[in-house]
Amino acid sequence: MKALPRNQAVFELILAALFWGFGYVATVWALDMVTAIELTFLRFLFGGFFTLFFVRSFHMDPKRFWRLVRLSFWPGLFMALLLTSQTVGLKYTTAVNSTFITSLYVVITPFFQWGFLKQRSHPVFFLYAFLSMAGVYLILQGSFHAPASSLSWFGDLLTLVTALFSAAHLVYVGKIWRDIQRPFLFNSLQSLWAGLMLLPLLFAEGWISPGPEGAASLIQGTGQVSLKAMVGFLSLVFGSTVISFFLQLRAQSVLSPSLTSLLCLLESPLALIFAIFLLSQPLTLWALGGAGLIFISAVGATWSESRAMAESAPKG
Repeated sequence: MKALPRNQAVFELILAALFWGFGYVATVWALDMVTAIELTFLRFLFGGFFTLFFVRSFHMDPKRFWRLVRLSFWPGLFMALLLTSQTVGLKYTTAVNSTFITSLYVVITPFFQWGFLKQRSHPVFFLYAFLSMAGVYLILQGSFHAPASSLSWFGDLLTLVTALFSAAHLVYVGKIWRDIQRPFLFNSLQSLWAGLMLLPLLFAEGWISPGPEGAASLIQGTGQVSLKAMVGFLSLVFGSTVISFFLQLRAQSVLSPSLTSLLCLLESPLALIFAIFLLSQPLTLWALGGAGLIFISAVGATWSESRAMAESAPKG
């Protein structure tokens, strides 16, 4: 895979965060017709098969194709596990706790990067990571605080697992990006792996079952289909799955996993902006200050890593 110009990689990752930010609104709309597990499964299934169909005309050596299938297994597994643990965790903890704990991947990723890739992040990056975490916390101060259940500790623990798998996905992609070559196809394959691994949860929910009846229920779906629900679903399939993960894969040919994780956290203030205009969520000074901290952290971390790379480049 040809490396992008660094500025283009940053821009594309911010664009991915924009789609993921709108994904919050899209999820709210789409959940009118399906459950969280069903929605997660369907976005990966439709996104994966659409992309695979789109690239089927690309001539590719079968050995290279099956090598990509093998390489995409672990990222697909990480995606399935992080979304599953987050979804199940939400049954026991609050949405505020879930959002904040999930964003811990920004702090975890540099340690994974150091442990598995032997790449150390500049010390100032941790300052930006903690500033961005503070920003997420401030944004959440204006959110609705639902009462936690008696098993909130269990939900928080599952959500921490989400953060770990989010960091693992970023670092693993950073490790294998030279072998990906075709990020569009790779994204299709990792999405299909993720969808396949969610099948046991669908059986557990009773949405589908073995036999003709199960196949019929899979085709017919459940719930009410409205225009907003369909817009939300299609946005999750094409914006949050097909386009965003593809852009992330391209960007990681240039950017470190640590910087990628922090730029991805721009999803939070962007989600806030969409929620204000489309879901009538009030704008508070806390949220405005939090969004500012995240944007400052993203700009500062990008500048610091660019400067560090320039200083380490051979002179002359």
